[in-house]
Amino acid sequence: MQQPSQWVGIDVSKATLDVYLRPSGEQFQVANQASGIAELVKRLQTFEIQQVIVESTGGLELEVAQALQNAGMAISIINPRQGRDFAKASGKLAKTVSCGVWRSLIALMQRS
Repeated sequence: MQQPSQWVGIDVSKATLDVYLRPSGEQFQVANQASGIAELVKRLQTFEIQQVIVESTGGLELEVAQALQNAGMAISIINPRQGRDFAKASGKLAKTVSCGVWRSLIALMQRS
């Protein structure tokens, strides 16, 4: 049986990339440097990826977004304020977009 296509949310920081996949629920973290990004691309290529959503972080997201796009994945870069506003609207007090918020945001985007 073929696994369903995945939506991916990535929270970007200077040191790490926190990754969440839906509907599998898989979560993992890689270093935000060339070796970590290569590992991320390799892991995501084992799935059928529908869309990757990356939070804009002052340019820190560009290398990973470019690598994923070069690997043939569809990328959306969202304004971090949109993620925080979504978290607040969902009743969560979030300074950053957590995996739980990614789960809800991706579920909503899948329906549109």
